[in-house]
Amino acid sequence: MLLYTYGGYISTNIFLHLHYKLPEKYIVITKYKNMKLKGENMNNLFTIIAIVIIAYMLYPKIIIKFNKNVKNVSGEEAVKLIRENKDLVVLDVRSKGEYQTGHINGSKLMPASEIALKITELEKFRGKPILVHCAAGGRSPRAVNILLKNKFGPIYHMNHGLSDFNGTLKK
Repeated sequence: MLLYTYGGYISTNIFLHLHYKLPEKYIVITKYKNMKLKGENMNNLFTIIAIVIIAYMLYPKIIIKFNKNVKNVSGEEAVKLIRENKDLVVLDVRSKGEYQTGHINGSKLMPASEIALKITELEKFRGKPILVHCAAGGRSPRAVNILLKNKFGPIYHMNHGLSDFNGTLKK
């Protein structure tokens, strides 16, 4: 298949070769098909691609928003949770470098990129409430989904991460 553009068209050329074997002879029949996409069809294609990309990016946030085992909390609510719940495990899913610039006192560092591989390290916290946060709320939904798949809970998710947290940080 060949793909080329000209004058706003995207055109594909498809060659089909059919080989028939007859006694002592080969017959090759070539069929040519030219397809063109222009204007509205191209807009539809780009719209579909954009929707798929956006859905992929929002999927973790949508899942935790409607899950009864996850409660989304603000930074202010997180401060109250930490103060009132002594069994609460605070899970920081930022990178090690981010963690070293300041973190919630007593929080456990487990970068979002490693949580699936190191899930067994969290086994000792099963059944305890877990507060999950990152820097701004972008990475933590993926970590929350991994915890849910592994039957951890209850889970509190800090919606906007440390950017919304008004408690004190330890350096």
